[in-house]
Amino acid sequence: MAGIIEAPPELLEREQARQSSGLTGLFVVAPSFRPVPLAGWRGKFRNSRPFPGNFLQGRDDFFAVAIPGAQELLTLEPFYEISGRAISSVRAFVIPLQGKSDGDIMYLKSFDYFRAVTIVLIVAGHCYGISGWKVTTFSDRVLANIISGGTSLFVFISGFLFHHVFYKRYSYFKFIKGKIKNVYSPYICVSIIPIAYSIYTKNPYPEFYFGSTDTLFDQVLRPTFLYFWYGGVLVYWYIPFIMTMFLISPLFMRFIRLRTNLGTLIVAVLSLVAVFVHRPINNLSILQSVVYFLPVYLFGILCSMERDWIYARLQGKNLVLLAGVLFLAMLQAVLMDTCGNLQKNPFDYNGVDVSFLQKIVLCVLLMNFLHRYEDRECRVLERVASASFAIYFLHGWVVFFIWKAREHFGGPAGFFLLPLFTALVTWISYAVAAVIKKGCPEKSRLFIGW
Repeated sequence: MAGIIEAPPELLEREQARQSSGLTGLFVVAPSFRPVPLAGWRGKFRNSRPFPGNFLQGRDDFFAVAIPGAQELLTLEPFYEISGRAISSVRAFVIPLQGKSDGDIMYLKSFDYFRAVTIVLIVAGHCYGISGWKVTTFSDRVLANIISGGTSLFVFISGFLFHHVFYKRYSYFKFIKGKIKNVYSPYICVSIIPIAYSIYTKNPYPEFYFGSTDTLFDQVLRPTFLYFWYGGVLVYWYIPFIMTMFLISPLFMRFIRLRTNLGTLIVAVLSLVAVFVHRPINNLSILQSVVYFLPVYLFGILCSMERDWIYARLQGKNLVLLAGVLFLAMLQAVLMDTCGNLQKNPFDYNGVDVSFLQKIVLCVLLMNFLHRYEDRECRVLERVASASFAIYFLHGWVVFFIWKAREHFGGPAGFFLLPLFTALVTWISYAVAAVIKKGCPEKSRLFIGW
């Protein structure tokens, strides 16, 4: 088009380096003619949504506008206000945005940080007992509503990464083979000792896992199989559930190919079902867990598909999203005494699971907020994220031993201990995982998932 020229090499290098945080599309730069203010932009782009018309960033010597998802600039009119008149004779530089990539897959550091935050929240949710925090007051319930239910964040991340990492190179059998190796195999390894302990102590939930007769089948074989099948020891129920999600991944491939509007409608309908179905009691129904978490997984896929649009639309909206999270957490605290996700039989009625909606908003908040740190280093979060799966497998044991020590020795109790025990359990789990990884680096992923 007339008036569109290539950017000078030094400007291209500077802006590509600055914009290498994951945004894809075009970066349009135009002289500002200070002190004349820019009124707005009007442009048309190939294979992109309509650009809303406002500039995103001003500089001393030029205005710079990022248009997420744009592949080609067809027409562009940057308007400047001069005595009430708008002129459109300014020429613009066009710079493609590629972001950081690993092969054809863009590396998103923000989602490493997202995983780190999520595993810390999950550990915190399992430290209520050892800290002695009694959730009694309204403020207690609000805070517990935010902390509890961190599994939804993990499911969202899994859905996001399914599209971001696997979609373009998806092969069902290779995908499942990789998940068996990297997810289910360590689950089997870390489950052996706790299952043996559960069979010895006949706990937890003996009425579900054990048979009624005093036979080898009812007292050993049946509970061994069921504990493995349902992930009934420690906090391992998530693995059989997420493996089921992986098994139905061809459905997700079809979902990705749908029009965005239709995909959004499907997520909305499934979310409506989920808020009434709730999570299964004691996480003993894989099918109910799939029904409940499926819209969260699909929402993660949608957010990956539309991430550039989300980042552009939600820029500067983190306080609004945070207000939404707080409002929903307070609403749940007003409506009911329980905290976190509700659990019930699927066809019983027990109101609306407000926590489901709150966690959806929290997912968007963390995704959007952490995106600003795409090009920043945080060694602590990077290390926690890299070992997040191992921390998940090991933290239940750490909580168990601390619980036994607290039973024997006693000690103070209260909310003030929750952050301390959360940090302690996370650190011990990471340290144990690091020792295992250093001792057998070639097999540690098989044993602990790292």
